[in-house]
Amino acid sequence: MTELATSFCHKIQIEGPYDEIHITGINKEYNSVYGSYSVTHDNVNLYLQDQGIVVQEALYNMGYEASHWVVNIIGIHMVRIVDGLFKIQVEWNSVNGPNDCYTIPPVLPNELIKLHPAMFSDILRKHLQQLSNSWSESQIDLLESQHWDLHFEYQQNSETFGKALDRFNSFTSFEVAWSIVDLRFNVLRDFCGGIATVFPNTAMVEADFSNISWEKDDSRTALTDLSLEGILQCKQWKLLESLV
Repeated sequence: MTELATSFCHKIQIEGPYDEIHITGINKEYNSVYGSYSVTHDNVNLYLQDQGIVVQEALYNMGYEASHWVVNIIGIHMVRIVDGLFKIQVEWNSVNGPNDCYTIPPVLPNELIKLHPAMFSDILRKHLQQLSNSWSESQIDLLESQHWDLHFEYQQNSETFGKALDRFNSFTSFEVAWSIVDLRFNVLRDFCGGIATVFPNTAMVEADFSNISWEKDDSRTALTDLSLEGILQCKQWKLLESLV
């Protein structure tokens, strides 16, 4: 992304990044500005002229004022692209693994059995406030207890239960992974199912929205985030119902 933005800047002669004081002092009559970057209208016009006769004739037929307005708008979009590209944040660490702050907690039984009870308690503590709104204290206590029991059963039954879990990996679906775990761990399963259906951040949800086959179209831009959440949850109702 950095190489792309740098190449774009070099080709059109976009300048920056500048601090806020410098940006404020740039004459907007002859420059297009966005964020920390700017480009002169002359450079934008030169780039457009390089696109060939069709573009040249179109600008000429507009007249001076209209063409000046178009050049300014195109220039703003150019610097906006550059500003956006340079602001893209890497979400992977130095060994090409997911950054810790975006790591989804373990939600499959084959992952949970590798998690020390104290570490599971740390995960539970992060969701305690939300859980307390709909779960009783006894259910929350049972949640920790079921994780401990799952951990213990894996250690004691490595020849059967343990081997079955060891065949699973991170690509195993939620439904398949929990299918071999009996109803003794139903509260633990429901808790993990809730975590598994929560979108962690916008950068990681594009594939999920593709699977749901729905997006926020123009006629629904006025909906609140709560309404949108309701629509998405309804789309997944049958799957969620099967987990309870």
